[in-house]
Amino acid sequence: MQNARFFAFPLIVLSVFSLAVMGSKQSTSKPITKEEADAAIKAWMGAFVGLSDADSAEAFITKFYAYGSVETMFKPTTAASSTQKADAVAYFTKQGPMMALATGPPAYDVKTFINDPSGNGFAYGQWTLSLKAVPPPVKEKLDMAKLGLNADGTSLTFDYTLGFTRVGGAIKIFLHHNVWTPTPQ
Repeated sequence: MQNARFFAFPLIVLSVFSLAVMGSKQSTSKPITKEEADAAIKAWMGAFVGLSDADSAEAFITKFYAYGSVETMFKPTTAASSTQKADAVAYFTKQGPMMALATGPPAYDVKTFINDPSGNGFAYGQWTLSLKAVPPPVKEKLDMAKLGLNADGTSLTFDYTLGFTRVGGAIKIFLHHNVWTPTPQ
């Protein structure tokens, strides 16, 4: 599985640079800083665990994503790539029951941060979602999706790449890509 991570990382990096053009349609007045991206990630994580239904998913997407302002690419681990806001809303609506099991916002670590020439920022790192309990139906769904738990039996870790752009005075996500990172057992 470790080799899969090394294979996936170049694909993520290529995706970031090839999709950077998507977010560069909007010119920014000043480059996004690592501190701004970190604050945006922290706010995203805090709101993520509050997802419960379609209305909360819609509000979440509207607040954190650049749909309607710049072309936005969404590709989480268990869904197809999409540039449609409705697909992202549907994905996060399905996450509501899992979020009820979360112990709190995911822990995250930004491993790399870069800016492109237009001032957009890109963060690559990992987040780990810890769950209060993993009932058998949840474990079965995770296993079916090929999402094994970490060695502790109650957490999942994902590699992520997020692209940020300025929309008005807000920092919004125009690129969301994450892949499951198995922890060696």
